Amino acid sequence: MIRNDPAAKRGIGMAALVCSAGVAVVIALGCTAQAFLNATAPLGDAILINADVARLNNGERRGRLGVGFINKTSFRAIGTFGGYDPQDKETIVTFGQLGVTLQYDLEPNVVSRVYSIPVTRAFTLGGQRLIELIFEQDRESQNAQLASYPTDAALGTFLPDLDLLNEKIGFTGAPFGDPQDSVPTQGTAESSTVYIGQHYRQDSLLIFRFSADPNAAGGFRIDFTTARDLGVDVDRLIRLVANRRAVALAPLGLDRYTFQLLTALGLGSAQADLFDLRAGATPDRVEVTVNNQTVANASISFFGPETKVMEVITGEQEQTTLLPGTYEYLIAYSADVSVLFNTQALNAGILAELTLE
Repeated sequence: MIRNDPAAKRGIGMAALVCSAGVAVVIALGCTAQAFLNATAPLGDAILINADVARLNNGERRGRLGVGFINKTSFRAIGTFGGYDPQDKETIVTFGQLGVTLQYDLEPNVVSRVYSIPVTRAFTLGGQRLIELIFEQDRESQNAQLASYPTDAALGTFLPDLDLLNEKIGFTGAPFGDPQDSVPTQGTAESSTVYIGQHYRQDSLLIFRFSADPNAAGGFRIDFTTARDLGVDVDRLIRLVANRRAVALAPLGLDRYTFQLLTALGLGSAQADLFDLRAGATPDRVEVTVNNQTVANASISFFGPETKVMEVITGEQEQTTLLPGTYEYLIAYSADVSVLFNTQALNAGILAELTLE
């Protein structure tokens, strides 16, 4: 069951489907060219070995989409996103919620992990039809097994939060865990819906960017692109170690957020700050020293007020300086081991030291 009674907080009615499934003649049914393209685009050919995943896909063999979010606002992003098949009357949605757990919280000025979900014919952030389908499925199933949250490798299940089951994407100044953490205190962005065949393919990485926009309804907007639109070959990229990814992406002129999202694609995350901090000699910069005592060459990529990559061969020490601020840093070894670490504040006038061993 959904966490709260939907009738108590919000009533959402059934919406008629635009077209019937399996229709090949556009004019005959009055469907749009988009609906025809959407209904006939290939879904990939992944072999489904998990029964729950197969059920969620209506038994179809489907590929998987990658989905990433860039929050270039000063507020937490909250709301519901997911995919479904518009022309399929039996469609079962795959969805997630920004802000439903701390692990999937989207803080200000950060990028998300890249989530992996089955290919669907429509994908939306805060779309009306998605919200309707979630409520419909909950009433039909009377359990949470059809409510699925995308993770890197598979689908998990969770109870959807009614407070986040709203059209549009919201932005809040309340921290996660605050009583107001699901309230869009700062405004909203209009929903964004994209379709297979027109906006993406079955092997796409979808990238959604949130930005403040005083001219937009609600004060915020959502921009959409794909890695392919940016000139990125994702299949090639994920076969590279992180330092080689940085080299491959550098000529594309990507902004820091997109560069960071793509460089970290598919990598894990550690929870500890690795750099030891002490007073340095440069008052307006951060001094960085890395000593590589491992048996492999290493690179450390910094993402923050500036983007920089340090190359440190085995047995050597390297130094650089950075603009002060909060950085995420990614360490990659020539032995194809890569790790993305959490953010760490590197303030002006400090020396940040790291020994790899």
